[in-house]
Formats: sequence, C-alpha cells, structure tokens
Amino acid sequence: MNRVMTTRASAAGGQSAPRQLHRKVYRSRATQHFRRFWVPLRSERQLRRIVAASSEVYVDAKVSPETQGGVTGLGGGESFEPATRVRFSIEREVDWGQNIVLVGGHPLLGDWNANDGVPLDWVGGVRWEVEMEMPHYELIEYKYVVRCGWHNDAHIIWSGGPNNLLATNQSTTLEVQDSWVSQEAWLCDEEDPPALAARSATQVYIQCNPQPRKGRAPPPCPVPDWAKDAIFYAIYPLGAFGAPFTNDQYSAPVPRLAKIRQQYDHLQSLGVTAVYFSPLFESETHGYDTVDYFQIDRRLGDLSLFKEIVGELHARGIRVILDGVFNHTGRSHQAFQETARNGPARSQYANWYKIGATPTEYEGWCTINWEEGSGFGFAYDCWEGHPQLPQLNHSDKSVREYIFRVARFWLQEVGVDGWRLDVAHEISPDFWREFRQACEEVKPDCLLVGEMIHGNYRGWVGGDRLHSGTNYQLARAMWSSLVERNYDELFTAIQRETKLYDGLTLLNFLSNHDVIRLASVLDEPAHYTLATASLMLLPGIPCLYYGDEFGVEGVPGTGADEASGGDDALRTVMLNPIDDESWPEIGAERLAITRALVRVRRAFPVFTHGRLDVHSIVYGSTHFVFLRQLGTQVCAYNYLRLISFP
Repeated sequence: MNRVMTTRASAAGGQSAPRQLHRKVYRSRATQHFRRFWVPLRSERQLRRIVAASSEVYVDAKVSPETQGGVTGLGGGESFEPATRVRFSIEREVDWGQNIVLVGGHPLLGDWNANDGVPLDWVGGVRWEVEMEMPHYELIEYKYVVRCGWHNDAHIIWSGGPNNLLATNQSTTLEVQDSWVSQEAWLCDEEDPPALAARSATQVYIQCNPQPRKGRAPPPCPVPDWAKDAIFYAIYPLGAFGAPFTNDQYSAPVPRLAKIRQQYDHLQSLGVTAVYFSPLFESETHGYDTVDYFQIDRRLGDLSLFKEIVGELHARGIRVILDGVFNHTGRSHQAFQETARNGPARSQYANWYKIGATPTEYEGWCTINWEEGSGFGFAYDCWEGHPQLPQLNHSDKSVREYIFRVARFWLQEVGVDGWRLDVAHEISPDFWREFRQACEEVKPDCLLVGEMIHGNYRGWVGGDRLHSGTNYQLARAMWSSLVERNYDELFTAIQRETKLYDGLTLLNFLSNHDVIRLASVLDEPAHYTLATASLMLLPGIPCLYYGDEFGVEGVPGTGADEASGGDDALRTVMLNPIDDESWPEIGAERLAITRALVRVRRAFPVFTHGRLDVHSIVYGSTHFVFLRQLGTQVCAYNYLRLISFP
C-alpha cells in the first residue's frame, strides 16, 4: 500500500477502564493474608484490548459461561478459543504481603502492564504457580514481577535477565518451569519494564508436549505447486516505465507497459519465474486510488496490450501476479461519484462505503462537502485518514460480488495467475474465504498473497483463506541482523516461523515499493551478498524488487511526488539491462551475485522443500549459522560461505 500518514488510533482508545469481572478473593491458609486472582479472561478492559488488537472490532463481544477463557466475535466472526493449557511455575522467596505476577506481551498477560498481569498461586515453600489457557500458535514474551500490595501504584520488582519466550504451537498442555534472575546479575533498573529491554537478551522456551490435541491442528495450506519453486520479481509499473504522477483521465492511452519487453531476457537470465505488478488499474495518482478495476491505467497502455504481455511472459515460463487494491477505491470511482452526486439517501451505492452524518461521528473519518451541485456534505470512512481513499464496506453483499467479479475477470479473461492483496490484514478473514472460493472457481491453481504488515499471520493465511502473506517480520529482522548485528532478532523471526507459522509458505523480501531500498539500508556494501543469500536460502518464496539486483538506492519521503508522500524515490525508472553504463558503479557485481544465488536456490531442492530445524541455529555477535535438510541433502549456511553436499 502507498503509506503516507501515520496509522489510525485503536478503536478502543480513550475509553475509561470498566469494572473487572470474575474476580475472586480467597484467604491463603499458609500466609493468612488476602490475595486476588483472576480466571484467564479477567476483565472487560482486558477483553477490549484483545478485541482492539484483532482484525475486526465487534461491539457484541462478551464473556459468557460457554466461552469463559475464550473470546467470541473476533477476526471476521470466528471464535478465538484458547486451546493450550499452560502451567507457569517459579521459585522465589517473598516477604509477607508480596505476590508474584506473570506479565507479558499478550492481552491475556496484561500487555506488559503489571497491574493487569496474572497473579500466581503460592503452592508451598518458595514455589508459585498459575495455570491458564493460551491460544494455539502464539509466540509470547513474558516476565515475572513481585508486587508489594495490590494498589495500582504498588512497588514492583521485575525479574532480571532476558525476557522469556513461550511457543504454544498446537500442544495440549505445556509445563513451564522458570527461575528467578536477580536484578544485580543483569545490572538493570527494577522499574524498567523488560518489554523495553534489548531483544539481544531474549531466551526461548520451546519444550512442549509433542502430542497435539485431536482435531486442533490447523488445516494444511499448500501453495500451488508452481509457486513453491518460484522466484518472484516485483515491479511498480507507474514508476518503472516513467508514467506521470497524475492521470488526467481523458488522454489517449500511452503504451508505456511495452517497455517491459526490453526486460524479458534479463528476467530469464536472472532466474525469475513470476512477475508481480503493483497496481495497473486506472487510477488517479499512485495506483492505489482506483478509478476503474476493469481497465489498464491509460498512462501505461490498454487492456489489449496487457493481454499480449501476459501471453508473452507465459511463453517464457513466467507467471503474472496483480496487485488487488480491494480495501478502498479512489474518489473518482463511479460508485463514490454517484453517491456524491445524488447523496447517500438516494444513491444505489451508499452502502458501498461507510458514511456518517457528521465529521466527528467516528474517529479517523474525513469530511467532504460538494458545494457545487447538490450542496450538501457528508462524512465517509477513509483508509488511514487519507481523504482520497474512501474505504469499502465489505459487509455489503453487492461490494463483495463486485470485487469477486473483478478478480475472476483478470484471472479468466486476461489470464493472470494470482493476486497480491493490499492491506489484507485489515479485512475480515471471512471475506478472504469467499474471495478464494471465487478465484478458484475459474483458476484452481491461482496464488493469493495477502499484504501482512503486522500481527499473527495465521489469522488470514492458511486453511481455506489466503495461500501466503508478505513476510514483513522476517524482512525487518534481516535488516537488523546486518545493520545492527542483532542476530537475536533474526533468530526470533525464524523461531516464530518454525513454531507459530509452521506449515505456511510466506513471501520473503528485502525491499518493496513502500520501504527503503536494500542498497540504502546496508552500511557495508558487502552485506548485500549476505542479505540476498538469506532471501534465497531461508524457507519461503523469495521476491526481488526491481533495481535491487543493480544496487539502486531509494529512501521513502525523499521524492518529488506529493501524492505518494515522496515515495516515488522508491519507484524509479527501470534500468536498461543491456546498457551497463547506466547502472550504479556496483551494478555489475550485484547482478552477478544475485544471478549466482538464484541459481543455487533453483539447483538444490533443499532450499525450496527442506526443513530448517531451529535447534540447529548457532549464532553470536559476529556469526549466524543454520542448517536445512531434505533427505540426504544438507545445507549449512554461516553468513560467510555456503557448503552443500549430498
């Protein structure tokens, strides 16, 4: 997505904390003082945090005897049911009146707020325990604190050392036995929450019951066979082919897309097997403000030209993926224009958007007043506060049917092979279930990749939803490992994938049209080899961003296009692959490295189908080593050289 402004505030922001529910008070026989504890879902306030963190916010979400320990009304109407029973235990001597509380980076553990943590029960001697339910496939950091009383400003002592990390996977039960680490041993401030601590001090707890609960394993979600071995190449066509920043929407089409024909041989020599085009639809400016979903942007050409290009790429063994911007439209889209002309009360498209009567009716809404013509004003929801991007109402049946018709048209009539779906994590998973069904009706082997900026990818990827997602979590970790030597973050990212995202095939990248280019990230040019090797050799589908193979630089916000917030600096014109004088000084070297690493990936099935055992990872401040294995084929990667043997 084209990102210009900051993200909107939480829907639950600004609300006062309601009363706590289900709180019990009992007298400990041993200590003879009152202690409080909560069942796993302890308060309405905590419930609101869970709901606000989910993909959708439902006002009817509530705790009931039937769902206690779980939450209903989350993520597109699905039930969020904690399924792994975890017993936490720790030994720590405390004074009379003190208690031990479990706090962590999850709503059920208080989101690092010690006042909302889970109190442990004293079970004898110096041992404390608590048993609670946690959702499957979560990777959660946590800590223990000693509370001196129960008032909100009570003195709190944090356990020292690194944060603990719990991987619930799909286990039925987990037994976690931790040790208290003194503050003195780690020279850290007892008032400093460990959520702010450096990630280099993270320990991992991954011992778990290997016997999964019957029927609880997530359904398999294999990507189409052709995608498993694919090498993706992402192109932002409006920038790559030199289109003007704005579309006058009346000029004759200009066939700039034809310039990609100069790249065919380059793509094949690079080993590319799939091209992903950022938005091609008729739009007002940067491509994400769609005007007509059934036409090619006139700044790039027309539909007949694009059909020819799809056929030519297919003839060379290269698949074609389009960018589907189905979360919002542009204001010039005919549905929004008709609503503006006739007014929400008389428009047949009024339910296509989220419309309000006053500018302040909802947080993050924008106003528009058409003073000429109808002479009225109304408010409408817009993506992240951008008034040029009115947000679609996916609960409306006619909106869903329209989007499904668009998707089927490009798959069936034009012959593309799949979709990259813009801000997919902001749309209900239920919508993507229907979307996938509609797509597979006309092309069973199509690939659906959702843009996943953050959160638990399993909410949208897997089972009968999307096939894959953009792996931002790994991209950030790879940048950090090279620039900051923070190999802990890379280890945690791989740990997350092997445990939380086991069975998913994610789309990996180092640059794209929204983030700083790789050449501008790296302090040391030699790190390009390490970065590209990681991209090619780690599990997932690798995606190159056009120009990275030549060392093209680009920093967000430094371009000249105001509509994109200066992000045209990331979306520069494609280089001529046969004119090396136009390349950056390091272009030839980078191109040779990229070609060699792509050849390695394609030559050894271990890189596309091999297992990466997180226990095999060895790393320190200067090195990172991992193994991948497929049958008798083993690869050892140590950031210095590649060793492969049969």
